[in-house]
Amino acid sequence: MANLIKRPVVIQDLIDHATYISRDNLDAGDRFIYAAEATFQRIAELPAIGKLSGFTTPKLAQVRQYPIKGFNKHIILSNTPRSR
Repeated sequence: MANLIKRPVVIQDLIDHATYISRDNLDAGDRFIYAAEATFQRIAELPAIGKLSGFTTPKLAQVRQYPIKGFNKHIILSNTPRSR
């Protein structure tokens, strides 16, 4: 399996979103965390999935976005390093 690195800010953001979702529905908060982790696994296996975000800054040109299954208003942005 490919290596996927989550920055600490990403982990904190996931916790914050799950906490917010849990305010109305504890089970939904748990489902969010599991769905996000499954999405990260999918991106690790297939780094080119998702659509290019369309950023015009050259450093961000390869950033892709992929929705979290079941939580389509939440997306994961990933940057796949170019092959050398």
